[in-house]
Amino acid sequence: MTGATSDFGAVVIPRLLEDDRIEEVVGISRRHCGIRHAKFRHVRLDIRDPAIEDAFDGCDTVIHLAFVVSEIRDKKLTDDINIGGSINVLESAARASARHLVITSSVNAYGNPGTRDPLDENTFPMGDRNCYHHHGKAMVEHYVEWWQRRHPYAMRITVLRPTYIVGPHFANDGIAAMAGRFLAIPDANSSSFQYLHEDDLATAYHLVVRQPFSGVFNIAPRETTPVRRLAAMHGQVLADLPMKLGQPIADLLFALRLSKYSGDWITAGEPPVDASRFRRHTGWAPTLTSDEAAALMLLHRARPILDATFVPRRAQACETVLRPTTEFIAAQPGVSTPMLRPPEHHQLESPGGATVHVEHHTARRTPSLTVLVVPAPGLHARFYSHLAQDFDDDIDVLIVDQPGTGLSAGPRRAGGPAATARAVERAWRALGRNQLSETIVVMFAIPRGRTWPLYSRPELLTVRGWARTEGRLAALRRSGFAAVHIEADPLTPGTARDALSGILSDRRNATASPADREMSTTPQDWEHNGLCH
Repeated sequence: MTGATSDFGAVVIPRLLEDDRIEEVVGISRRHCGIRHAKFRHVRLDIRDPAIEDAFDGCDTVIHLAFVVSEIRDKKLTDDINIGGSINVLESAARASARHLVITSSVNAYGNPGTRDPLDENTFPMGDRNCYHHHGKAMVEHYVEWWQRRHPYAMRITVLRPTYIVGPHFANDGIAAMAGRFLAIPDANSSSFQYLHEDDLATAYHLVVRQPFSGVFNIAPRETTPVRRLAAMHGQVLADLPMKLGQPIADLLFALRLSKYSGDWITAGEPPVDASRFRRHTGWAPTLTSDEAAALMLLHRARPILDATFVPRRAQACETVLRPTTEFIAAQPGVSTPMLRPPEHHQLESPGGATVHVEHHTARRTPSLTVLVVPAPGLHARFYSHLAQDFDDDIDVLIVDQPGTGLSAGPRRAGGPAATARAVERAWRALGRNQLSETIVVMFAIPRGRTWPLYSRPELLTVRGWARTEGRLAALRRSGFAAVHIEADPLTPGTARDALSGILSDRRNATASPADREMSTTPQDWEHNGLCH
């Protein structure tokens, strides 16, 4: 695989390494590669180097990912790498007797076809001479077609044209612009993108490696997301930028080194495409819709979803958005219990078009108690999901994302103590037990003085805390809930787990027989130096 250190490589290589039928993956790049795996071998080479043929020796399949996407100023060098390097990869793979070559193209190879109807693979890739990337992708495809006509039986070649890829491994100027507070784009009323999640991209490449076949294939979700809809999702101010004005301004800013990209990237979205051919050949189907992938892109860039229509609702979409947090928490010391049973996800409608997201960890038998967990300000439900795995089989656990946090729709930092109380009451009425006497609210707070490192990682969906603990606790109690407060760090979950177990033990002790109560622990046994209040 060329381009092993690219964002594409970061998601495709692990998927290939998981396959027991793949004996070895050779990653080629100019930069150091941090992947460590018994089946992975790294070779530092430029794709223009003739020695790349030796790296291909013995490989059944060559996947070509390397391409200059982030703009450099030397366009002659850009074409030499993108076009000349790709030609060298193709011819070297053939000389090394590789049986299959996978070329990574793009839907932008179509250029500007002048229609918003979905394009199939029969549409000629015209490219765009005004954009080095689009032009380069089209020129590589033209050479591949010419070469195949001259060598029809030499090697199977698969050309993949993916749409816009998003996910935790993808960060670029385009994503930053689309997740910004302001965006100027040509033809704003008709421009659109088809957002594809990185997991679905990795699946597509894995299928092509396992089922080698020749041909050109679009890789895209069925739906499109207009830029107007994307802007409405997170409250972005969208301006219609005339192409004739935008390109020279961008070129000037790029020449003055005030911008990272030139007028090459001032385009009216991407041409919509139809991926039916690839679905028929492989059975591939994207796990997220374009709108769900767009919502993930925004949430992972610390942007809110303001329109409740587009907040993640399906369990698979919710779990995909939360996966970086799930993996981060699972790697922390003290998290001994993995999340064996994924929770139910609920989006409860709230006044003003917002929603309250609730993780519902259902009891395995008829519940005797409902525990509503309120995360510490700035955190969200997934930071406390691992605690629910330790609860008894007859306890229902509802972990409530406060307004403006986690997967709840609405402005970040929305509301204060009263909003928290309303969110908890909304969750309890919709999903909890009918009796307040069978319900307890456990509210967490981060220990005072704790230096919190997670706000610099937007993919974890953290928000800087804003609500005072005392106010939230008082608001919950005014609503009639039995509410307790635990000051504990979820990154050292042993303390939180012990304190919570003590509270539940005391709760059960209050309803036990006198004989059983005498043998139970006292509140002093589980106060843990004042962490529980």
